[in-house]
Amino acid sequence: MTQVRDLLYTEARSRARLLRVQEYGIDLDLRSSGETFSSRTHISFTCTRPGADSFVECSADVIGRIRFNGTELSPGQVFTEGRIRLENLAAENTLEVEAVFSYSHDGLGLQRHTDPDDGGIYVYSDAQPYAAHRFFACFDQPDLKAPVRLHVTAPDDWTVLGQAAGRKVSEGHWEFARTQPFSTYFTALAAGHFHEVSGARNGLPLGIHCRRSAVPLMESEAADLFETTGKLLDYFERLFGIPYPFPKLDYVFVPEFNHGGMENPALVTLNEKYLLAPTASDDRRQLRTVIVAHELAHMWFGNLVTPRWWDDLWLNESCAELLAVLAVSEATRHETGWAAFCAGRKEWGHRADRRPAAHPVAFDVLSTAGVVLNLDAITYAKGAGVLQQLMATVGRENFFDGLRDHLRQRTYGNATLDDLITAMERASGQSLENWSEEWLYSPGVNVLRPVVETTDGRIDRVLIEQTAPADRPLLRQHTVAVGLFDRDGTRLVRRDCAVVRLTGPRTEVPELAGRRAPALLLLNDGDHAWARVRLDPHSLTTSLTSLGHVADPLARAVAWRTLWHLTQDAELPVSDFLAASLSALAAETDPNLARLAVDWVRASIDTLGRTDLRAARQRLTARRFVDAAHGRESALRPIFAAAFVDSVDTPASVEVLASWLSGADVPSGVQLDRKFRWRAVGRLAVLGRYGRDEILDELSRDPTHTGELAAATAMTARATAEAKEHALDLLHNPGSMPPALLAAHTAGLFQADQLALCAPYVEPALAALPRLWTECDAWSAARLSTLALPRFHADAATLGLVDELLEKEPHPGLRRLLTDCRFELACAHDTRLADTTP
Repeated sequence: MTQVRDLLYTEARSRARLLRVQEYGIDLDLRSSGETFSSRTHISFTCTRPGADSFVECSADVIGRIRFNGTELSPGQVFTEGRIRLENLAAENTLEVEAVFSYSHDGLGLQRHTDPDDGGIYVYSDAQPYAAHRFFACFDQPDLKAPVRLHVTAPDDWTVLGQAAGRKVSEGHWEFARTQPFSTYFTALAAGHFHEVSGARNGLPLGIHCRRSAVPLMESEAADLFETTGKLLDYFERLFGIPYPFPKLDYVFVPEFNHGGMENPALVTLNEKYLLAPTASDDRRQLRTVIVAHELAHMWFGNLVTPRWWDDLWLNESCAELLAVLAVSEATRHETGWAAFCAGRKEWGHRADRRPAAHPVAFDVLSTAGVVLNLDAITYAKGAGVLQQLMATVGRENFFDGLRDHLRQRTYGNATLDDLITAMERASGQSLENWSEEWLYSPGVNVLRPVVETTDGRIDRVLIEQTAPADRPLLRQHTVAVGLFDRDGTRLVRRDCAVVRLTGPRTEVPELAGRRAPALLLLNDGDHAWARVRLDPHSLTTSLTSLGHVADPLARAVAWRTLWHLTQDAELPVSDFLAASLSALAAETDPNLARLAVDWVRASIDTLGRTDLRAARQRLTARRFVDAAHGRESALRPIFAAAFVDSVDTPASVEVLASWLSGADVPSGVQLDRKFRWRAVGRLAVLGRYGRDEILDELSRDPTHTGELAAATAMTARATAEAKEHALDLLHNPGSMPPALLAAHTAGLFQADQLALCAPYVEPALAALPRLWTECDAWSAARLSTLALPRFHADAATLGLVDELLEKEPHPGLRRLLTDCRFELACAHDTRLADTTP
């Protein structure tokens, strides 16, 4: 496959001023059984300045024919670095390109997968952010929108899916109607032995498609997906005041996918890990619902109106993040979506925003090479949190009036951040210039700390102090709620709440003076602010002893996350956080919050706590989790059963886990499905109980692509030098296997329970990273590098090795990962030193 030169922002702006694309005609021939396919593209476009020159991108292996305005061009003369040079443009132009492309194995372009279980072939596209040129010739930038007419020739037993109404016109030949105009990175198709379940919603055709081996899962999930989709579409149509803008809606669950989902208009691709088993826990179902809602929100914000250039891609994703949580919480049965957002996605963003490599929410993208590096927790989670703060600042109705105005003004067009801010200012009557500067163009997260003065059980004064990191000394304006919680029997319930606008280093809250002192004063009640908050001493004591009794799930999530931040920042001993969390988990009723808190408990043991106490803490945690797995209601039992699996570390608990795999003494409500079994096999491999033979035996039970990946991780997670050396050999030869399989092997390399075993492999693992960034695409390099970082080895030796690698001026993407890794390792080191457990 020809490598395409990165597209510069200046080139894209020049081309956008010069060209208007009328239509793409794409004709693909997928009948070859090899690694290539044929593509014929017909492009009609106009030029505002006849006589000018331009180019189209095309990463073909072989260019067979180029015909421009009726003249045959020699590929050898006009095709270089993945670009076809077009000279002396006319006012009206046509371009025809016939070429042979390679199927991809990195998830970009046109991916081809042969399923090891059902033998079927599955082809699907992923053109974002800059990969449409990997299967057809195009002007590959988001603001040159155009309709698409798709024709596909494929084996006769295949199904082909496009983005408009389509039909099989003859043996192996499929034709699709003309689409609405959209950006090239939204161009999509899927073809192969897909199985379909079809439905409808108010005349809108709906479809769900998956591999044949996954049919039993899809058949059990289809009704729920169709019902949920109907509710979400109804919600978004009311919210935006615009009907669903495309002629159909298909979901395609695909393997080897780089993301959770992709919002291609009318043809959404979803990672097949979200095709859930009937026994899946409710928190997994809520997560899948949020992902579906995210992609559906994009049908309006992203597809109907698209960012002009990649510097506003954050706005696309952040808005979909926020709208998804809103829709799921208000339109589906998952009413605690905000609590999950607080403890899950926003915590992901907080973790990134406190690191030294944190970037502003809105950032300059000088070329397409910079897009992938910034599609991260800042783009998604902080951006959504900042928009949530904007909603609190201007008011919900004004926020959505502005959003509706923005969409109506630019339907099927492109827009910028300034366009949206202008619409918000019109709707709210507020100037947002300072707001944008504070929240969008400045990185970092500030700390808000309450100071509470009381006399005889009454509040004399409440001050909120704001501090900023020394290297980012910006004090922002916050709209924040202060909740007062009192005891009602065993529960802590909200008695009152005050909303205050914070400015500068200290802000007084006069409306709270004279009120009865609460058991818990919760700063950022409702979680509207983007800040790390603290607790006054009395409220800290209440949280440590009564966290599980906070009645409101969102308030409980805010309090729990606050304790977690205190622990991360070495202001709270790990042992105190662990004790409070285990006590709260005993009373927890929300599956999402339980799962996320379990993750924090594991991190407090594996990463932050003193290594000499890890075994004792694991044993305590494992006992609590197995008791919970046996004793909790069905919605929570799978979560605690999985947590027990991850905590097993003693001979007795190993025997319990092994007995579960044999089918003995399995707690009621815990299903030994494929995912659970692989989790248990992986844990037993880490502990040395399972070896190669046992893993291969499990693979024979599950000879699917998913099973192959799980077995690869279990193999390298084994407690042997041979397993670690094998993982390193693969990491040093990234072209030896598909990226998804290499990532699975890499995931097993470093384990918290194998510190001594893995210590000799820290240096060679770090040494492998630069090669990844020269031989892999950016998605794969970032994923593999993240998995290969020695995140559990928070010691001076590892910090020194990271410093040495940073001194060698690595690739910018790797430099960012290493800088953040060093910060996290140093924080973990400090936290371990501050752990005062005797």
